[in-house]
Order: sequence, then structure tokens, then C-alpha cells
Amino acid sequence: MDMTDTRAADDPAETASWYAATRAAAFECRPLSGDADVDVCVVGGGIAALTLARALTRRNWSVAVLEAGRIGRTGEALGAGIVAAGFPERLDRIVERVGEATAREIWNLSAAGAARVRASIDETGMAGTELAPGCLEVAD
Repeated sequence: MDMTDTRAADDPAETASWYAATRAAAFECRPLSGDADVDVCVVGGGIAALTLARALTRRNWSVAVLEAGRIGRTGEALGAGIVAAGFPERLDRIVERVGEATAREIWNLSAAGAARVRASIDETGMAGTELAPGCLEVAD
């Protein structure tokens, strides 16, 4: 992949955090300056989007990743790099909306997605990344 990093060196959001100080060197990224003839365009440069882009390129699809900010940055804050199965909604509400069988299916898809990201990290030996056991969050 040919990518040129265009983030501003004087951007305080990029230099004032522990994340910025300890992150691995970034790929070089360039802004898209014309048309791109690709099989898939992935919008967003977070860990899930990059995992998808990697999986597609491994299947010989051409991929463009479009990210308005810095690759690996999530929204207005740096992502903590946490990937886990689940949803930002209570499970009982999901079951109420789609039924127990479908809720189980989408939970399994979520768990498979998290496992795929973890496998990708392990497989590539990503610098500065440590895999840790999952966590259990219990909501009432």
C-alpha cells in the first residue's frame, strides 16, 4: 500500500497525548486527489475498517480507504484500541426488537468479528500491540 501521512506535526491533538507519544510509526497516507478505480471503498480508518480492508486485499480485491482524519483515530478522540464482541445497547432491548434467535446470531457475528481482528493483530505481529484476555461487563 502506498500511503502518505499528511497530519500536521503542530496539531496539539496529535502530539499531546500518551497515545501519540507511544504509537508505532504510521503508514504514509496521501489525500485522494482524483478518481480511484477500486473494487471496494472503505469509509473510515478505524481498526474494524482497516481489518476489513486487509481481509479484502488478501482476497485480491483492490481497496481504497477513505479517512477524513488520521488513520487509526476514532472520532474526536484517539481510540483506545479496544475490540470486543457486543453492542452499545442492552441485550434485552436487542432481543425485544429482533427476537432471541436473531439476537444470538448477531452476537455470534460480533464475536467472530472481534476474533478476526485479534487474529489479524496476532498474525501481523503489530508493533506496540498487546493482546489481552477479554472482559466481562455485567449490566442490570
